[in-house]
Amino acid sequence: MDSTLFSNAVWSVEDVFGYDLIAAPIVPAYERGYKGGLSLRKGAWMKEPVDQEEAAGIEGAINLPLMEIASTFSVETIDYPNPLGLK
Repeated sequence: MDSTLFSNAVWSVEDVFGYDLIAAPIVPAYERGYKGGLSLRKGAWMKEPVDQEEAAGIEGAINLPLMEIASTFSVETIDYPNPLGLK
């Protein structure tokens, strides 16, 4: 209800299906990680809780996008002119 997708975005929803999780990145000065308000998550790896630091230590455990790519998906604290969505 509080998110929207834009038709003039650089990406389409299908373009981000290769990631296990994609969401708006957070400016490191505020927190670390991604905001989940508008996000896509694959259910297979979400069956067991895994925090980001633990996942980062397991090579290939979770396919996360680089911050630059995630910022084109959704906007929270990092502005991008034509994101796929906005929360």
